[in-house]
Amino acid sequence: MGQSRFWVSLTFLMTITACGKEQPPPNLCEDNPECLSGTARAVRPVDGDTFEIEGQRIRLMGWDSPESSPHAACLKEGDLGVKAELATREMFSEAETVQILFKGRDEFGRARAHIYLDGQHVGFLLEQQGLAKSWSEDQSEAKPDWCK
Repeated sequence: MGQSRFWVSLTFLMTITACGKEQPPPNLCEDNPECLSGTARAVRPVDGDTFEIEGQRIRLMGWDSPESSPHAACLKEGDLGVKAELATREMFSEAETVQILFKGRDEFGRARAHIYLDGQHVGFLLEQQGLAKSWSEDQSEAKPDWCK
């Protein structure tokens, strides 16, 4: 009876602990030959969800980050956009590796991709700092409102 209580208590504690934390998305580049891998310094962050490699723009999939001026819809978004740009640049400068899984193009002609730094999705890392929001990019879901 004592051992059974132990396992029930342990399971309960693990469930409570996990509920308060958002789990990172799986790394779609693990064992995926379609992914490009290299040094994180080869990628230039433009803002929180746009990147550049050798002049080619890449739009991060699955997340949206705030715009900075002059594209921001309000001052709050502009301030968050600057923070997202700085945070992204810092993340790339501190990371060792980048993995990129390309998935077509967006309406502006940018390549769309999942981007991982040292195995973690860039969007998830920014979301943990309040600088990105999950966004599916399909036509039925509006972009997040950063001015609220």
